[in-house]
Amino acid sequence: MNQNLCPKMESTLTLLGKKWVALIVFSLLEGPCKFSDMEKYIPGLSARMLTERLKDLEGLGIVKKAIFNTTPIKIEYSLTRKGIDLTDTFKSIGTWAEKWN
Repeated sequence: MNQNLCPKMESTLTLLGKKWVALIVFSLLEGPCKFSDMEKYIPGLSARMLTERLKDLEGLGIVKKAIFNTTPIKIEYSLTRKGIDLTDTFKSIGTWAEKWN
């Protein structure tokens, strides 16, 4: 086995290992969500932390934010192509979790 962890693998695991990141991405796998829907879906996640994590994920090109010019203004978050590519990974993790937890 290689004695050094691949830097790309290390950065990916560091990102996905950040508290709440995986659950936020998982909540978006079914399609776009409003901020309030994600707050309800993930109990214990504060609005401040959700905002911070969404900004991180936007910066990494995993999540995109759409602002609709309606009254009141509507904002939705969704996965980018890069984020959608995580679908199989999360399904595999879910299958493993069902089997072993």
